[in-house]
Amino acid sequence: PAIAALPPAAPATPPPAADGALPSKVYGTQNAASRIQLRATQDSWIQVRDNSGEIIFTRVLKPGDVYRVPDRSGIRVRTGNAGGLVVVTDGVEGAPLGAVGQVLRDVSLDQHAPTLRGSAPAH
Repeated sequence: PAIAALPPAAPATPPPAADGALPSKVYGTQNAASRIQLRATQDSWIQVRDNSGEIIFTRVLKPGDVYRVPDRSGIRVRTGNAGGLVVVTDGVEGAPLGAVGQVLRDVSLDQHAPTLRGSAPAH
């Protein structure tokens, strides 16, 4: 009788992406319909709070990591490295939130506008 071949074993660590970088992680996957995402280009600590001030997400994002922001009003973000975070709105990537190493507090993410509204004055 023939013996069925076993499937190959899964690698112990994920293979690097085509550009040599490790695969990125997506957080907030329960927010599948999210219009706004925060994408890290450098190590960046973020803390996300809802409109009542409750922390709904906090972590250090690594380059390439993405956080899908809940699609509701009143979401605010704090970060320890504004230059390492970009806001992606409806699939369109914006500029970094600020300078590398800049600390920002209570930056508002407006789900219904194509731009980020934060504590910095508008230009």
